Order: sequence, then C-alpha cells, then structure tokens
Amino acid sequence: MIKENIFYHRAYRKESFSKKKFFTESTVLLSPILLILFLYPIITLQICKFSAFILQKYFYVGKIKVLGSQYVFSRLYIISIHPFFHSPMFYFLFFLFSIFTLIVMLFFSRLYIFKPIFLYLVYIAIINVVSAAFFVLALFRFPYNIKIFSALYMKTEVSIWFFIPVIFTLTLALLPSSLISKLLVSFSVLIYSIIFGTVRYVLFLYVLREFSFVLMAPFFFVFGPLVDFIYIVGIYSYYLSFVSDKNKNSIRGWKWLY
Repeated sequence: MIKENIFYHRAYRKESFSKKKFFTESTVLLSPILLILFLYPIITLQICKFSAFILQKYFYVGKIKVLGSQYVFSRLYIISIHPFFHSPMFYFLFFLFSIFTLIVMLFFSRLYIFKPIFLYLVYIAIINVVSAAFFVLALFRFPYNIKIFSALYMKTEVSIWFFIPVIFTLTLALLPSSLISKLLVSFSVLIYSIIFGTVRYVLFLYVLREFSFVLMAPFFFVFGPLVDFIYIVGIYSYYLSFVSDKNKNSIRGWKWLY
C-alpha cells in the first residue's frame, strides 16, 4: 500500500514548548472548573425542572418531586418518583429471557462478529441475568429507589463536568494549536455533556418508573459513565486529527534531542 502523505520523521526529536505558555494555557483551560463549581446547582435544578415537565405528561404531577441535598459546597437537585414493581412472574420471565439471550450469544460466539461489539453485548446480557436473578430471589429487598438512583446519577454527572476540563487540559495544552480553539473544544464537550445527560436522565426515569427497577443496573452500567467517555474520547480524537492534518507539513514544533 502506497502512502498518500509522507510525514516528517519523528526520530530523535520531541515537541518543543514553552513552560510559561504551558502554565498559562493550563490555567485558562482549567477555568471552567470554577464555572461548574458555582453553576452546578442552577444546572441540576434546570435539568430537574425540564425532566419533570417532560415526565408529567406520562405520570401524575404529584408523584414527581424535585428535591435538593448538600453536595460539595452547594446544593444538588434530583427528582424522586414513587416506585413501581411488577408481579413476580414478570421478573421470572425476564430472567428466562436474559438467560436465553446470553446462551444464544455464547452459541454464536464462533461466528465472525466484531469482537468489541460482541463482548459489549455479552457484558449487557450478564448484567441483565444478575439483575433479573436478584428480583426473582429477593424482589422487595432491592436496596435502591429512584431517589437514590437520581442522587447517584446527578453526582456522577457533576463529577464528569469537573473531570472534563482536567482531562482536556492534560491532553490539549501541549498541542500546537490556538488557545481559543482548545477552550472552544472543552466548552463544547461540557455543553454536549449537559444536554446529553439531561436527555438520558429523562429516559432513565421514564423507563425505571414505567418498566420497573430490574433495568436500573443494566441502564447505569451500560448507558451510564461508559457512554460519557465515548463522546469525550471521540471529540478529542476528531480535534487531534484536525490539528495533526493542519500541522502535517510543519517542522517548527520539534527540536532535536542531541
């Protein structure tokens, strides 16, 4: 295979950067943390109000409550909804369905299936089996409710909002690109995280209230923080490819090791 572009050889060279510039850019890129620290009570409150507005179309208004609790230095707002349990037969059938799904997937494991996707599907199936088995054996001893789940979800979201400026500072500060573009990428990921987290929160609450807590574990472990890392890495990779393509013919960003 013939390469279309031959890049400058990187042997015996390393990135050349100014420590002063690195410190300045790191300080600016970390500044959104202060913004999140002061605004997360308002953001979580607006998320809860929007979620309650959507959910009240499907549930009684009196069953939806917006609650506040202490988190870090301020208040964190969550939604609480009355729980709903199906009959034991429903959980038994769900358990049989989960076992059947896992067996079918393992039976077809020798077929040509993209391995990461296959392993992810097996991971989902195993969580479904464990969750269903718990509800079959100890239905009313499930230790969580929507209020506890909401608190865990919101705390996870706020933690991710704090994490995004840190990880993008560590990964973007050394790149040969403008500070404004780096800051725009960081803010874009934050905004995307807030919007995506709001939509996912509404969906989670609707499913948990409408179809029971048996889906709580699969939803959190499959569509929870793991999905956040997918779009964080995806947006960073896209930006990195853009910077690499822009600087593919430049040798100014390197210096010799000897």
